[in-house]
Amino acid sequence: MVKKLCCFFVLAFSLCAAFGADSKWTFASYQTEFSSPSHLITVSEWKFQFPGGSKMAEEKQLSGFSSKYYSVFKDEGGTEWIHFALDAGDKGHSKNTKYVRSELRHLENWDMKGFHRMSYTFKAFSDDKSAKFTVGQIHCVPDEKIMSGEHSPLLRIAVADGKIRAWIKNYSDGSYKSPVLGAYSYGEEKSVGIETTENILAIYMDGRKVFQEEVFCPFKNYFKIGVYPQQTHGFFDVLIKDLKVEVK
Repeated sequence: MVKKLCCFFVLAFSLCAAFGADSKWTFASYQTEFSSPSHLITVSEWKFQFPGGSKMAEEKQLSGFSSKYYSVFKDEGGTEWIHFALDAGDKGHSKNTKYVRSELRHLENWDMKGFHRMSYTFKAFSDDKSAKFTVGQIHCVPDEKIMSGEHSPLLRIAVADGKIRAWIKNYSDGSYKSPVLGAYSYGEEKSVGIETTENILAIYMDGRKVFQEEVFCPFKNYFKIGVYPQQTHGFFDVLIKDLKVEVK
């Protein structure tokens, strides 16, 4: 118990340093009440995925739903954010990975034809300074009839080693790219836009296009948002606001 309290005060001090001396930020692990962020999204368009013990759990009825993994955070200016919180050591991952997640999964699947876009603003923090974690995805719907083998996401927007990176898989030749989109410090506010238009992938940071390239994916895809660490240790808090999805 003493060790846990010591860890809490160390983390609280770090969070105050990252978000300002007057920050009311607390780790979800030490919260006792969690308000639902259902008014910040269109609840019928999403489901929530989180650690469920023996396997990944899903919640499809998001109206009024909240938990230690998914709640509202109100900042000093009164702005409400969706708060995704996670202990990467929790149990309950999906069958295709060894890592847990606290993510919203957009329900509509789409192919590479037409125009599809997700935009959002985020802040992130971890007690691990070298942590690697995803804060937005274009994920594929695997179909062994179309293509067998590993079905990696088409795109992950990730924080890693003080940078924001895009991890991109091009299914035309199986190649990967990981361009750096910019520097990142914990607590920093960044706006992201990811879109596809007829096999052209474009990424925007703070309103500026930082990447564009033709890609190929034979599968249906969908958007995800939240926190998905690429590790099994560490505490993670990701705040999201201004979340918008457009699928045509």
